[in-house]
Amino acid sequence: MNGPFFCFVLTNALLGIILIGCKDEDAKLASRWKSAEIVIDGDAAEWSGALTYLEKEKFAFGVQNDESYLYLCLQPDRQAQRQAMMFGFTVWLDSTARDKKILGIRFPIGMQNHDRSWTPEFGSRSEGGFDGQQPRFAEMLQEIEIIGPDKDDRNRVPVSNKYGIQVAITEFSSVPVYELKIPLHNLNGQPYAVAAAAGKAISLGFEMGELDRGKMREQMMGGRGGGMGGGRRPGGFGGDRPEMSKPIKIWTKVQLAANQTK
Repeated sequence: MNGPFFCFVLTNALLGIILIGCKDEDAKLASRWKSAEIVIDGDAAEWSGALTYLEKEKFAFGVQNDESYLYLCLQPDRQAQRQAMMFGFTVWLDSTARDKKILGIRFPIGMQNHDRSWTPEFGSRSEGGFDGQQPRFAEMLQEIEIIGPDKDDRNRVPVSNKYGIQVAITEFSSVPVYELKIPLHNLNGQPYAVAAAAGKAISLGFEMGELDRGKMREQMMGGRGGGMGGGRRPGGFGGDRPEMSKPIKIWTKVQLAANQTK
């Protein structure tokens, strides 16, 4: 079963898109004017020749737009994909091009934010491996979390929603793909949009979630009479737990394409 996926090519961390702590203030990517229909389905077929590979960060990444929508595609490696599925992945959009967290789209929201029974051993060999978690992943991928635009606003909505936001990520693939479509303007009174016109510059941020140790302790203590149980070492890390990469945080400026027909 193929579910939504990132058209980000992440490597070494859920988005091989960026090295942790890497931040190039002068980086700018030119968006392309959308010349053909883009279906948000976790398939990068419409992105042929439109992805830029970042050698240092080891990921592919592309942006297109028209007058009404922004389209994003990322292609991460399997390790980054796994980390995103477990801890979540957020795309930040800033219409001021100042690298501010104005509007965030978190998808996947991450198993640690979705499943109260999640532990750091999730996806380990003892649990059937990462590929054996498809039913749980499929349930988690039914929601996206919208952060902002007002301070402390957090709303979870169905993937099939009325706000014009579409996301898709391939759950299990040797070449993961993540796609996002979001309105540039508040169309028909919709509350969520980039708030930028075609031809303007914006900032895009990519942030990988990381292990929430406080939440993990609560989950492991609950229902176990206060004990860790299972012979696990303190912190709940089993010997066969999946290898984790450092979280990813990066910003890049994007020049939106102007309407070529005007």
